[in-house]
Amino acid sequence: HSHSAPSWPPPLSWPQAFNQEKVEEVNAQTPTQKQKVVIYLPALAACLPFVSTDATRAYLQAIFIHVKDEATAYVATDGHRLCLAQPNKWRVLGVEEIFAPIAKEHDGIILSAEDAKELVRWDAKKADVEAQHYATMEIPGKSTVEFKSWDGKLQRICKVMDATYPDYA
Repeated sequence: HSHSAPSWPPPLSWPQAFNQEKVEEVNAQTPTQKQKVVIYLPALAACLPFVSTDATRAYLQAIFIHVKDEATAYVATDGHRLCLAQPNKWRVLGVEEIFAPIAKEHDGIILSAEDAKELVRWDAKKADVEAQHYATMEIPGKSTVEFKSWDGKLQRICKVMDATYPDYA
């Protein structure tokens, strides 16, 4: 038995096709609200000793900050040892209301060790204020990201390394 072959591509009337294009164009121009990632500074600090000193692999002279399933992973490796710091979700929970909106997923950024060291200095070790352990990272930024201390008084714009971090999982 023969069935009639469906016509391909499916017919699309001109006005409809034209409108679709228009809609996409408008969407592309709407500025997206900046999302933030809460950065837990002690986790960043924990990774620093594992950063590579090999200048030929600049992307390893850095810390990879990766957001997945609403949890943030901080990764550093020198090619022999690897540090993966994943603070408990509850560490960030109460903080989200202050900083929202929070990105649920983000491909991650590679942050130079130099920048990471600078940010870690913001963490007041003997602070009674738990919030001082946190900073925010604003995305999107194709080549730069902006970090702010919990109270917004300190800010640092960092260049993002244009490289692919090795799969750490």
